[in-house]
Amino acid sequence: MSTTQRRTLGLGGLLFVVIVIVAIAVTGNSPATNASISTLLSYYHQHRGNQLASAYLLELGVVVGVVFFWYLRELLMESQANRRLVNLGFVGIIFFATAGALSGGLRFALWDYLGNSVISVSTLQTLNTVQQDANVILTGVGQALFLLATGVALITSGALARWLGWVGVVLGVVSLVLPFFGPIPTGLWVIISSIVIMVGARSAAPSQGAMGSPAGAG
Repeated sequence: MSTTQRRTLGLGGLLFVVIVIVAIAVTGNSPATNASISTLLSYYHQHRGNQLASAYLLELGVVVGVVFFWYLRELLMESQANRRLVNLGFVGIIFFATAGALSGGLRFALWDYLGNSVISVSTLQTLNTVQQDANVILTGVGQALFLLATGVALITSGALARWLGWVGVVLGVVSLVLPFFGPIPTGLWVIISSIVIMVGARSAAPSQGAMGSPAGAG
């Protein structure tokens, strides 16, 4: 992978994290599953437009994220020893992306449903509960699979940095044991790995230029 491609990959990872953070932030603190009916009605009517904005941002985030993780897979597979583990990690990303798309779909459903003139409180309670809890295990499983598999791949091959692999393993265990943390573990790992990739690309650029200078002089 060229230096320019590595830089673009690193920027793509940071963009993915920013989109997800904004998508989560625009909805504010959603009501808990045991919130009162009045709280639910008040919150979702005041934040109806935010649900739609968050849904589209999550859709964009899933697209950017899948592209980023696919090219990250290509980068890590430059080491043949990584192939099986990296592919296994990408299976985790499929779970993770599915959870993100489902979350966006639930937000869209809330926006659409709140536009009806007649609102069933039980339906609103159900949508709120599903939005809060349905993706917890799916997100946790996807993250754990990706972080653990990718972490071990980095530790054994030395691609990027072995310490980055250990960070992935620790965050993978956190995702598995504490799935209610949501996308935080993967987000942290993506930020760190994106910086590592961009710094590595910057370091590689001068050496590539130095290697090419004698030929240019000739």
